[in-house]
Amino acid sequence: MSVVLADTGAARVLRVAGWVQFNLPRTTTGIGIGLLTGAIAVHLYLLFGQYSWPPGWLAYYAVLCVGWALACFGMFTGKRVASAQAAWVLGDVFCVIFLVTYLAGRSVGLPGLSYVDGLWDFAAGTFGMAFTAGFLGVHGLIALGVFIARPQLRQWED
Repeated sequence: MSVVLADTGAARVLRVAGWVQFNLPRTTTGIGIGLLTGAIAVHLYLLFGQYSWPPGWLAYYAVLCVGWALACFGMFTGKRVASAQAAWVLGDVFCVIFLVTYLAGRSVGLPGLSYVDGLWDFAAGTFGMAFTAGFLGVHGLIALGVFIARPQLRQWED
């Protein structure tokens, strides 16, 4: 990704030619964990709430929660750079899966959930989208070099 950003100059523009970088690795990681925890809370609410979801969708919510919990654990305990990066990518994968499924379900409908087609004013879905899109945004800013989440790469510490 850094090659693409270097070629297009997007990273240079977003970092204002190297003048803007947030050197708060623990805070950045905490923001990422907080956003994933919010997504987990929303899906636990859907999983254990008073909704009648088909069994396949209950399993889908459970898999999302487990995947995000593993990503949070890896981000929190990742001592090595590679393990922390893998945790961020794992969080990205599950966020993208959720966003694609949610947007497809509201746009064209999904099997077993025909009643959610066009239901854009569902508060839990809006919060879920906000948390997952926020996580993807934070990780994008880390990839661009605006936020620092892995100080070992730059010898920076909180």
